[in-house]
Amino acid sequence: MQKRKGLKTALLLALIFYGVYFSLNLLMILCDPLQRLAVGLFRNQPPDDKLSAQVKVILLITLSLAIVPNFILTLYNYSKPDLIKQRGVITIVLLVVLSILSGIISIPLVIIRQRLMTGDEYIMLIYMNYIKAILNYLTAAATTILYCCAAIEIYNGAEKPAYQPYNGDNINNEDTLS
Repeated sequence: MQKRKGLKTALLLALIFYGVYFSLNLLMILCDPLQRLAVGLFRNQPPDDKLSAQVKVILLITLSLAIVPNFILTLYNYSKPDLIKQRGVITIVLLVVLSILSGIISIPLVIIRQRLMTGDEYIMLIYMNYIKAILNYLTAAATTILYCCAAIEIYNGAEKPAYQPYNGDNINNEDTLS
């Protein structure tokens, strides 16, 4: 069964959400003036310190491990033109496994990052996390969209779908009176 345009549009929207989230976080980590702006929004006087290169690398690794696998999974589902029940099940299982692995891997990275940070860097990261918390809604929306698309694929990806595809005619093949 072919994917409908609505499903492709939803997957494209999830790709856009993941891409925007990754790009904005990447800018926040790498661009020192944006870091100062983020801290200055919540504090009267932004700190004079910058994030060290080691802390930036750890933040980039953490960001990449959290977003890139989901982006690739979404891109893979977007590239497929048909609905297959097994792919929907695999997508849901992979989303759960990837989120668990991301959480487990981030624990040692946070511990290493805490040992490398100075007090001013820690304060900067706390205020930057306020902005990142707002951006997290993008990944939550993208992940929810991906779960919903996988559920649709499971439901309509069977050999004989429960509902026949809409082909432009409003013909109801079911006889509900008998």
